[in-house]
Amino acid sequence: MILRPNNTVICDTRQMIANGGPWFRFAGKAGNKLLDTCPPPHSCGSHIGFWSNATMPSEVGVATQVRAYGSWTSGCYQFPIYIKVMRCSTPSQHDFIYQYAETRELCNNSFCGMKVE
Repeated sequence: MILRPNNTVICDTRQMIANGGPWFRFAGKAGNKLLDTCPPPHSCGSHIGFWSNATMPSEVGVATQVRAYGSWTSGCYQFPIYIKVMRCSTPSQHDFIYQYAETRELCNNSFCGMKVE
């Protein structure tokens, strides 16, 4: 498992709820887009890694609700959640921002990113 430097796991949904549900984007080592394939359990700095194989929005500035899933030892489609996704520009295929669209906390989890050129 990839842990943070202090050997703790990430709980993205708890932090997002506590901060009022902010929009976020992937950057740096996390990549620049939400992972679109199932990661192995214990990936992305936490026990459960969220990913989505949903079609991302094509229109700029329109928030679209999509389904994301947690990868866990019992499979790739565990802990289904909704997130909002908004395309920020064109012609880029990876310029998106994301928002956790629910109010329930699921820990220990994180959103997994990937690098798209």
